[in-house]
Amino acid sequence: MSIAIFYIFLSLSTFASESVILLKVEDIKNLVETRNERVSSKGYQEAAMERRQGHLVRSFLPSLRVYGAQERFELGSQYRRTQPTYGAEMSVNIFNGTKDQLSDQMVDKKKERVQTEKKVVLYHEIIRSKEIFWTVIYLDQISESLAKIKELNTKNLNSAQKRARAGVTTRADAFEFEIKNTEIERDIAQIAMQKKIYLRELTVLLGYDEGTDIRLDGELQHQESME
Repeated sequence: MSIAIFYIFLSLSTFASESVILLKVEDIKNLVETRNERVSSKGYQEAAMERRQGHLVRSFLPSLRVYGAQERFELGSQYRRTQPTYGAEMSVNIFNGTKDQLSDQMVDKKKERVQTEKKVVLYHEIIRSKEIFWTVIYLDQISESLAKIKELNTKNLNSAQKRARAGVTTRADAFEFEIKNTEIERDIAQIAMQKKIYLRELTVLLGYDEGTDIRLDGELQHQESME
């Protein structure tokens, strides 16, 4: 009894750990921008370039030193006077400023390159995600059509078997329908495997954890011929 309860609890825990995501094609752009690891990596590089620029800009700022003191004067044994002395010094490190100016120009070029790479990666990941989205939608529709064909073929198979048992036709007719059913089942299994691979890739592209159940909400639009 306790073992059965354990397995029930384990199955429920596994089910609860898998998130279900209903995905529409218009959601893809935002998900890739905010969750995709390759895009985020380019964003981190861009932020690092900006921090580097801030460091180099500070090297051009002059350094300021403020000082203060007191001077005491005595005249004879009676008169004493204390006079404060204060001031400020400003200095600029010309050598570091010039060197950092060249470094800043290099950082600007690297930042521009990173920004361009980020746009390219973002574009590629969005396009790939949408391509997978519509491919899976297409595979679903093909799988549904094959299921309907299999259902019709099974009815024909049953009819052919009845006719063969009645002696109206030979067993060869039924055999052809059996072969057709086997081919359809094979095609449906291959499509299911392809769909699984595509969805696994889409999960990575959108930055979701492995095991996330992504369900696509979309429909291919069929153009009707106007003849």
